[in-house]
Amino acid sequence: LISGGDTEFLEASTTGSKNQKLLQQPNSSIKAKPRRFALKSRYMTSVLNQMYFNYIIASGDINVELLENLIGKLKHFQGKTFEEISSTLFMDTSESNKARYATISKNLVKTCLDQLGPNSVENWEKFDYEIKTVRISKFLNVEQSLSFPKFDPKKLVNESWETSKLSEYLENSKYLFIFWQKTKDGYIFDKAVFWNMPAQDILEAKKVWKQTIDCLNKNDLANFPKIKDNRVCHVRPKAKNSQDTTTTHLGTQMVKSTFWINATYIRDSIYSA
Repeated sequence: LISGGDTEFLEASTTGSKNQKLLQQPNSSIKAKPRRFALKSRYMTSVLNQMYFNYIIASGDINVELLENLIGKLKHFQGKTFEEISSTLFMDTSESNKARYATISKNLVKTCLDQLGPNSVENWEKFDYEIKTVRISKFLNVEQSLSFPKFDPKKLVNESWETSKLSEYLENSKYLFIFWQKTKDGYIFDKAVFWNMPAQDILEAKKVWKQTIDCLNKNDLANFPKIKDNRVCHVRPKAKNSQDTTTTHLGTQMVKSTFWINATYIRDSIYSA
């Protein structure tokens, strides 16, 4: 099984129109989506930007060892409290800043990249990793599930899995998870983990996507897949309040919702793996 998140610069990208037939593949009776080799868009954007500004990409400029070196730098901060790291970075940690953990995590990564050399930040951008901040309770449970952008129910019911937004997110997204663990002294920096979803788990998420479409088509909005129904992901609201709604293809109002990666999945498959 192939996922776009498995590679850094070159990927086996799906190709063809929405209704293109699946192809026979060797050593399997299961047909597969047509694919072709393609350079990832974020990498090509970086290359073209450098060419536009008359920069030359020197030999060795794309350094996959950067990821290993970044983890090495981040390990120097392991065990330090959120307040200690915030003070080191000269960042605001007041509770009025609701995004303070995400802000500190991103600035911590940038600080470590700066320590690795003058081109490290530019090289990091070519990898196209998204930084996600996760807090762990004293009992080693992930405190929150991870959400994707809200879906449009009218568009969702007309998608095929191959062209769906969820498939695109799961197959192509790569993450650097920054874990903060709660202790008697507050939250401490626990560890950093590079991760992309394995192909077999993407197939599990596909079941949730299909069940969600079935519920929309039946106007059964109370029975979207719940966190207990699938080990990978579920559907629930992502709205300001119960009045923040959108219209389905059947004309029914529903609270704006999205797919969420289960907190238990993050704990078992990423944090504890």
